[in-house]
Amino acid sequence: MSDHAEEFEEKIEDLENLLLGEGGWELSLILVRLRKGMIVLRRYSGLQREALGRMQQEAFPGLISIFTPCWGK
Repeated sequence: MSDHAEEFEEKIEDLENLLLGEGGWELSLILVRLRKGMIVLRRYSGLQREALGRMQQEAFPGLISIFTPCWGK
């Protein structure tokens, strides 16, 4: 795995830990994880996805949103 992929994975894990510590989110938001070059999608509700998108931008302002589908770009 490249250094960039490892750094991305660490940030995703940090974000997951933060969210789990904030009271447990239901498994219905889109969460993109990069692991061994593969992208895994998990579904979350629209409102939870918006809230996580805002939290992700605050925690990792330079990171492209991981809560918005970005294929085809």
